[in-house]
Amino acid sequence: EIRSASASLSSAKAQRWPSLSTQSSATFIGNPPDAISLPAGALGAIPDGSPTGMLLPPQEVVLFESVGHTQYSFALKGAMPLFTWGKLSLGITLADTALDLAKLQYRKAVQETTLRIRGLYVSACYLSQALEALNTQQRIGERLMDLSEQSSRAGFLTASDLLGTQIALKEARLARAMLNEKLERILSDIARYTGIPELSQDQLALSPQSLVLVPWNRDDALARSAIGNLDVAMAELARFLRSGQSSLAKKQSYGLPDFGLQLELSYAGKLFPFIEEGWKDKDDWQFTLSLGAGGSMWPNKALYADVAKAEAEEAKAAALANEARRAVSAFIRESYLSLDLHKARIEYAALKQSSWASELAQSRALLDAGSGSESDYLKAMMQALGGLAEAYGSLAEYHSVLLGLEGALGDAAWVQSQ
Repeated sequence: EIRSASASLSSAKAQRWPSLSTQSSATFIGNPPDAISLPAGALGAIPDGSPTGMLLPPQEVVLFESVGHTQYSFALKGAMPLFTWGKLSLGITLADTALDLAKLQYRKAVQETTLRIRGLYVSACYLSQALEALNTQQRIGERLMDLSEQSSRAGFLTASDLLGTQIALKEARLARAMLNEKLERILSDIARYTGIPELSQDQLALSPQSLVLVPWNRDDALARSAIGNLDVAMAELARFLRSGQSSLAKKQSYGLPDFGLQLELSYAGKLFPFIEEGWKDKDDWQFTLSLGAGGSMWPNKALYADVAKAEAEEAKAAALANEARRAVSAFIRESYLSLDLHKARIEYAALKQSSWASELAQSRALLDAGSGSESDYLKAMMQALGGLAEAYGSLAEYHSVLLGLEGALGDAAWVQSQ
């Protein structure tokens, strides 16, 4: 799109400068006509005292020269616009705007791809941590299952309790399988965006990411989006482009004549110029310089229809620009609400982890003292690991919303880590 728009701009600029064109032809005539002439005295004579009198015509008059077997024609034509009522300048401005719009589209594509890769990578980091927690949870569940089966055979555990342990182990395995499938899909997307074939988790340095906090409030974000959002900028450029096209259509519908200068240097004859002798003796070459004007004198319904269409497109572009601003504002408001919700979930998960850590410490102390139950300790550990995996999921969702907010702010976005 950028290359195409750049070529259109070059073409628009070239319309202001002189243009040169050439035309040439060479013809061979198999049976050329002979010359047509009046011999001397063909019309008689007027007595003047001489033996023959005054001949009419007094000498041979060539009415049509012989054509010859060859005929050559060459022309060099030049044209230059002089005054077009601003239409050429407006066309250049529109082409320049179209180029700026194409560049913005490119920046938008780069930004979206970059944010997409960053979001996928951060999600992969958190999900890999969650997967480690679920792997440990599954191993603990398998140990707990062995203890439950032993207790059941010894008669210390009911069938219902044993079935509950089996369900807990199955849930842990299911959660691990679902998370592993999600992580593999994320790796597949990263491979597609980066072009790395057969990307595996071992090829990425998936380290935990620090929590990123937004350094401005919602009102500041709305103000930043007004100057940095690329969708809004593209919509405004499109509106300006449609407005210029509407102005150009109006100028064309007025029927005002365009003024231009045209020159032509030509030759036509039976001798090849500059090569055969005598080629310019017959005055077969010409040079003309013309000043002309052209335009529509009468109302043109087609041009008026073009104006109406251009005005409608301008109104549509203005409506789309307003809609883009409203959509960005709504997205920012929704993003802040979503960030608050995910932050609350993260804080809640942190409190639960602290509570589980305290319970595990007490269970461990009792177990070391010989008065505790390994099964109770393992059940608490499984519950804590499951909550930890959910917390990592909330962190991944939080950063996904944050990256979307960064994309909405565009060039005015910046974040700080804490």
